[in-house]
Amino acid sequence: MLTPKVVLVLGLGLSLTAVADQVAIRIEGVQTEPISVSLAQLAVASTVILSIRPPHGDKESAASYRCTPLSVVLQNSGIPMGSSITGSRFAEVIQVRARDGYKAAFALAELEPAISPNGVFLCIEKDSKPLEASEGPLRIIAPAEKRQGRWVRQVESLVWIKP
Repeated sequence: MLTPKVVLVLGLGLSLTAVADQVAIRIEGVQTEPISVSLAQLAVASTVILSIRPPHGDKESAASYRCTPLSVVLQNSGIPMGSSITGSRFAEVIQVRARDGYKAAFALAELEPAISPNGVFLCIEKDSKPLEASEGPLRIIAPAEKRQGRWVRQVESLVWIKP
């Protein structure tokens, strides 16, 4: 399970203290009630920095996104990952839902690094700042995809769908 509420002070003087209790994302389908995860909990998870060109706008400038692999978020929330993805589990899906009603889906297997090395990431910062309201507070980025149809802005929930 994810760690309890924490206070994190980022190296650039930004503090997530004010939003530590704020629910950043709901994860549904693991338990009878959705699991709530705060920005602070996501910030202390295993993070990577992605330097990518934004899918819309200036194609010349790259942005640095601070992200957590979606597989880590799912595993920390109680969704079995790794070698447990065999047989019928290849039909399981994670649906990403955004504030504006947009939805995208990923097969659970494509989120497991041992199966698909491309990676899908849940991002919390852009250029060392919290994501702007038009993009965040969370964003899904799948950097290996040629079209960004599954790069979801304003992510509110993840739903584990088991057939």
